[in-house]
This record gives sequence, C-alpha cells and structure tokens, in this order.
Amino acid sequence: MALARDSLGIFGEWGAFRDPATPRCYAIAKALPSTLRRDYQPYATVGTWPKRKLRNQVHFRMSRKMAANPRLSLKIGGKSHKLTGGGG
Repeated sequence: MALARDSLGIFGEWGAFRDPATPRCYAIAKALPSTLRRDYQPYATVGTWPKRKLRNQVHFRMSRKMAANPRLSLKIGGKSHKLTGGGG
C-alpha cells in the first residue's frame, strides 16, 4: 500500500507535492480540456529526488500513443533539446 503524499499547495495551474517515503518532491499540471481524441490524460511534471541527486527532471505524458521510434524534441528559447520517449 502506497503512503499518502503531502500536498504543498496549488500554485496557478500546478499542484505541488512531497512524498516522504521516496523521498521526492514534484509539481504536476494537467493539460487543458480538449474535444480532440485522446488515448491518455496528458500532463507535465517536474520532480526532484534528493537522495538520488536528481533535480528538475521533466516528464510529459502525451495525449496520444507514440510511433514505434519517435523523434522527440523540445524547443525552448530557440534552443532544441532531444528527448527520450516510451510507450503508454
């Protein structure tokens, strides 16, 4: 049985949480509603795992199933970053 997460609050469109058992902290935001077909409920998270020395890890849950060998990138401020992707 998973332990309950501690809610740190809602900040704009983001919810922030702390999971003391792991330990980790993360923020999550759901995508805006859409009338388009979706295979999944899309969302974005940013997480930190202090004991693992992982900080500011970004995860995007896309709304559709991905191709077998997707080429994914994220463009921020004119700079492109290659991403990795997995299945559903």
